[in-house]
Amino acid sequence: MDMQSALLARFLAAAPLAALVGQRITWMQRPQSDALPALVLQTISDGRPQHYKGFQALRSTRVRADTWATSYGVARAVSEAVIAAGFAEHRANGVQFRRAQIDGPTDFLEDGATKPLHRSSVDLVLWWSAVAE
Repeated sequence: MDMQSALLARFLAAAPLAALVGQRITWMQRPQSDALPALVLQTISDGRPQHYKGFQALRSTRVRADTWATSYGVARAVSEAVIAAGFAEHRANGVQFRRAQIDGPTDFLEDGATKPLHRSSVDLVLWWSAVAE
């Protein structure tokens, strides 16, 4: 399994996060018809360190997790749940995640169709490697 699928599965399985957003966790784009709150993931950088024999197994990928909500409090609560779900070491779906570094959250206020939307953004620097299961 690739890192993106493994991270999505990890977040969907995190009970505190799922209690807030349910299954509304997507990569790159939030369907406009989806209810809020919702979480959108985006790869910001994906370094591929090398040595003389090729690529190293351990990689560092920066993933941005944008929470969209109708209230500031809910947006921040989801961000905190993302941090809790993404910080610790975790192994599943063919990926070994090591402890993540956290940058954020950063808060934004966006224009919505009928009312303002609150967005809270957290960057997770994930150290991970593919493993055989």
